[in-house]
Amino acid sequence: MPVSEKERTEEYFEEINVDEHALDFELKRQSQLIMKYVKLQVTALTEKDRAKEKLEQVAAELDIKIRKDPSAYGLDKVTETAIKNVIILSDEYKKQTEEYLDCKEDEGTFSGVLKALDHKKKSLEKLSDLWVAGYYSSPVIKKEIEQQANKEKVLAHKEQINQRLRKRRNIND
Repeated sequence: MPVSEKERTEEYFEEINVDEHALDFELKRQSQLIMKYVKLQVTALTEKDRAKEKLEQVAAELDIKIRKDPSAYGLDKVTETAIKNVIILSDEYKKQTEEYLDCKEDEGTFSGVLKALDHKKKSLEKLSDLWVAGYYSSPVIKKEIEQQANKEKVLAHKEQINQRLRKRRNIND
């Protein structure tokens, strides 16, 4: 079953998306994705070139047919412009033009995906730098701050004890 345009687009977005919680997987997969889309782009470029050649062939064949029997194509006077216009308006030429444009679109799409993968590579590099710098780690309290916090807790606790002792002394007196 052929893949729909929507499914293809979703696949492209999924493959260019970065999962910052799986950087190792993303980095390993990056070169495979590049290779996949380079191959697809080369294939699309080849298909586009073939479609362009076929389009030129259709135009040449129609040109010959029109020159042999211009009245069959509704031409009274044979001019280059008239022949060109009949060729452009023919169903065969329109069909081949549409195929050429489809191939051109595919080649452009794969080119765009490759650009997006290049941006993904840069994002992976930056995210890796952040990971190495500890951006994704739990916050770490410096020893001095921790000691100061503990010291304050101890002093506060001592003050509470002293207050209780003073109250007892006042009651006993």
